[in-house]
Amino acid sequence: MLIWFSVQIMAAKGQWGLVILNTAQHKIHHQWFEAFCLGIFCNIMVCIAVDVLCR
Repeated sequence: MLIWFSVQIMAAKGQWGLVILNTAQHKIHHQWFEAFCLGIFCNIMVCIAVDVLCR
């Protein structure tokens, strides 16, 4: 919401905003189990990144 209201979506003549909207459009079409698994994998990647950065 902050990016939307700060008009950052218009960076690069609106191309950045277009990429974000296309990504959001793609994400709403996942099946429930697919979204659940993607969420788990995303959390695993965050945990790995934090572990690597904190070493």
